[in-house]
Amino acid sequence: MTGKTHLSSGIAASLLICPDITTGVLLSVGSLLPDVDSKNSLLGKALPFISKIVIHRTWTHSLAFLLICYFINIYLFYGCCLHIILDMMTKQGCPLLYPIDFKFKLPFASFIRTDGIFENLLFIMISVINIYLIIRFII
Repeated sequence: MTGKTHLSSGIAASLLICPDITTGVLLSVGSLLPDVDSKNSLLGKALPFISKIVIHRTWTHSLAFLLICYFINIYLFYGCCLHIILDMMTKQGCPLLYPIDFKFKLPFASFIRTDGIFENLLFIMISVINIYLIIRFII
């Protein structure tokens, strides 16, 4: 999945479950954090040295990384979990047991491409949900 889908899902989750702005920001940042190892991602552009050290979709998409995030902050952990679940929906999958080279994928992931039609439809759906949730909070 691309950053726009990860971030929009993090925002939706934060609008649904977080009690305040700080936890919402942590959850949204967590939804982007596993891609910090990609030089083209939002966080990867802010911290470009990480992509020179870590190969994309390796340890930042693993259970070990999730465990570290859990001990840092529970909302950061929730955001990272959301990110990894979305990435498990794609053909590339996630190496949850990294460094063991086995990619975990959801059953229907074989036909879902990053930045493909399904992801773009998912992004639109999540964006509509976000608009609804924001309007609901305002009214």
